[in-house]
Parts: sequence; C-alpha cells; structure tokens
Amino acid sequence: MKGKNKLVPRLLGVTKDSVLRLDEKTKEILKTWPLTTVRRWAASPNTFTLDFGDYSDQYYSVQTTEGEQISQLIAGYIDIIMKKQKAIDHIGIEGDDGSAMVEDTVSPIKASIIQHGDTEVQHFEEESISKPAVMRPGVTGAQSFGTGSMPGVQSVAIVGQINLAHQPPSAKHPQVTSVLSKPQKALVSTIETGKVIIDECIESLETKAELPELGTDPASIKWKQVTLDSNKQTVTSQIAAMNAATAEVVTLTS
Repeated sequence: MKGKNKLVPRLLGVTKDSVLRLDEKTKEILKTWPLTTVRRWAASPNTFTLDFGDYSDQYYSVQTTEGEQISQLIAGYIDIIMKKQKAIDHIGIEGDDGSAMVEDTVSPIKASIIQHGDTEVQHFEEESISKPAVMRPGVTGAQSFGTGSMPGVQSVAIVGQINLAHQPPSAKHPQVTSVLSKPQKALVSTIETGKVIIDECIESLETKAELPELGTDPASIKWKQVTLDSNKQTVTSQIAAMNAATAEVVTLTS
C-alpha cells in the first residue's frame, strides 16, 4: 500500500472463484479479484494481506482478527481449482490439446553374434637335411674319398614382426533400450520438473532480497512488523502445504 491510507469499514467476501470487496451497508460489490490472480496471502493476529503479483503493484491489506480463517478458506478454494486443472490437463477426450507430452524414439538395432572359430593344432616334425652319400665311378675312374660326420639338426629362431593379414573382430554385446509406459514417462517428467523447481528455489533462497531503506518512525516500524508477521504466516502455510503433499504421495504409493 502506498502512502498512509485511512481505514474504511468494508466487507471482505470469498467465493469458490474470487475474492470480493463489498460496501459495509449496501453490500454492493466494489472490487472483484479472481483467485487465479492471487499469488500470496498472509494472516497475522490483526491483519490479512493479499499479494496479486504482476496483476497489481499494490498489496491489499485489511484489519481483521479472522485472518487465519480467511487464509484457510482461500487455500481450500485454490487447491480445488488446481485439482480441477490437473484433471483436464491430459491428451484425449475433453483433454487439453496444449499439454506437454513426453515421447521417446527408439531406433531398431539388430544384434549380431560373432564367435571365434577354433583352428586345428598343427604338429611339426624335425628332419635332417643330410642324406646318405651315393658313390659312383667318375670319368677318371675310382678315386679316394674321406669320411666324416654331418652336424646334427640345428634349431631355427625367427626374430622380427609377424603381420596378420586378417584378424576376426571382437564380439559386441547387443544394446538393450528400455521402453517406458505413459504413466512412467509422466512420472519421470514430473520428477525432472520438480528438480528444476527445487534448483530455482535454492537459487532464490541464496539471493539476498533488496529492501528499501526505511526510517525509524512509527509507520516504518509498524510496516516492518506487519511484513515480518506476513512472512512468518507465508512460511507456515507453505510448510503445511508441503506436508499435505508429502502425505498424499505416501498414501498413493503405500
């Protein structure tokens, strides 16, 4: 709220789809705010504040002792609106054609089994290259000759590299790709979206809020106290909502 506004008696009404501001005497509707435009609300012992986010540049605050009851009523109606929106957010009859759909493309893969062939074991034999001598008379007749011995079989060693002309390829394992059902895909998409939201919340919590410089006059001190009470109520409401969501998940999965 900008400046110092004078308190005026007004009636505050809450329906299933909007918040109403009415005249105290004539019950005429002076202002209507759809519940879909409410971004935050906070209840303190003596005040109740509404924040409309980008839809309005001012907070709407009323002085009342029934702030907690109003907060619970608004939270209940907004929860009903969210559940109805989730119920129609699907593909099909009476569904939302603009809903996000997760789809996996699985390419066909042919598995080939390669097996090494066993080679036959070859045995080698040692044989001397020396042969018995054959004596024949020459042209000049018989001649004298000497006798001796031939050396034994020598072991042959080959030093160097061996080039393989062909080498069988190594066996490869076929690739198996799992196909998820539609509920599983939706669950995976929800988990990934939740991770993104958690990362954004962590980044927002680590960022220090930029607050305007306030004085020490009574109005500034009162504004600080009201803001502190509102933030406490907001944190309490968010924790209660998270506990309710956790309980619902446990109930559905048990």
